[in-house]
Amino acid sequence: MGLVALKNISIAMDYYDDRDVYNYDTLNGSVHLVAFWVHRTVYETATSTLESVAVALCAYFIMGCSTAPGRPQTIVTFIVAYYNCIVAMFTLVYGTRLGRPEARSIAFFTQAVIAIASGLWIKRGDTAVFDLLWWLQYISPTYWTLSPLIRANMAGAGECVLLGPTGTECRASVGDLVVEQIRADRLSPDVCLACVVGLWAAFRAIQLALLVVDAHASAITGWLSGVFGAASTPDTKA
Repeated sequence: MGLVALKNISIAMDYYDDRDVYNYDTLNGSVHLVAFWVHRTVYETATSTLESVAVALCAYFIMGCSTAPGRPQTIVTFIVAYYNCIVAMFTLVYGTRLGRPEARSIAFFTQAVIAIASGLWIKRGDTAVFDLLWWLQYISPTYWTLSPLIRANMAGAGECVLLGPTGTECRASVGDLVVEQIRADRLSPDVCLACVVGLWAAFRAIQLALLVVDAHASAITGWLSGVFGAASTPDTKA
């Protein structure tokens, strides 16, 4: 979460400078909006991947996460995917052309809301407020990331609480109970990863759409004015 907060501040500092250069070059006809979108997407994805891999590896060993076969790869993969998805969401907020302070605050607030509404710790039926916001979990990167992360790190961990008939085989551990309690065993890691990547792609696509609308704002406004103006003009030919 700390890395995400720092990244938000970083994007807030460099996105607007990049956008000013893009606006100036666009007026001169020397750059296309797709080029700017590709530049931001490649730049942010590359830097975010390097940053998240470094942090994930450090945190993995410091926190003593599970070393069972396949689990380190799962943990690092989901941390990288989640971080990239959140960065794409931040850039989407900044692409709305809000002022820098307002956009930064909205980005923080949005990330906090979708994290709380992830549906893992607070479930539908627990509170009246969450019953109104339960659908947010399906567009929340946190919802699709926490489940496989907790499952990869907690399943089979801790003391045994249920032995098998032989008395030597452990059927359930403390970690298994945690996984079951938060329903982390109900989501397939493959499905979760596909949803995180899908959200990342959706955020980037919306960002491109906002650039297109912004670039053709005057033409769109004129077209809408013509359509609604013609509809509201009374017919005097009768």
